[in-house]
Amino acid sequence: MSESTTNANESSPAAGVSASAFVPSGEQRFTWNFDHKLDGQKRVQFPANWRPPNPETKYTLVMWPHPHLQPEREFAYILGLTPKQFDAMLDKMERQSLGNRQVAALRRKIFHNSYELTIDPAGRLCLPPKMAAQIGLDKEAHFAGAGSHFEIWDPATFEKCTKADDALAAEAYEKLI
Repeated sequence: MSESTTNANESSPAAGVSASAFVPSGEQRFTWNFDHKLDGQKRVQFPANWRPPNPETKYTLVMWPHPHLQPEREFAYILGLTPKQFDAMLDKMERQSLGNRQVAALRRKIFHNSYELTIDPAGRLCLPPKMAAQIGLDKEAHFAGAGSHFEIWDPATFEKCTKADDALAAEAYEKLI
């Protein structure tokens, strides 16, 4: 079934263009952006083009800050990590000294504000209600592809933070070439 059939509200690239790919190493890539409605239990369709072949694949969702929202709100969005990405992040922290107070504080913050889950048989992420509330998700969720990971935003917050980041992105484009 096509994505437009399963969710008429989802933006999609031109017909026939895949919004996601698995590179030869088998790593998942998250590209494009999608908007989906949340139901009353904070379940939201996971973009069909991002769904892994193995339905048992677990994603770690981590509450993540954005400087343009602080101190107004502690967290801006949910960072979605594949098991490989989450393990890489943990490895970086493990290489730090156990006595490093900054790393200890970060570990507590990340593990206290993360949740591991799979996509349910209906193709949805069942977001913890507290997690959704902390970033202002109420009726709709904006999924933003970010290469090796994805982000889940309240659409208005995404727009606000993206506008604030436009100058940074313009400079970064210049450095890529």
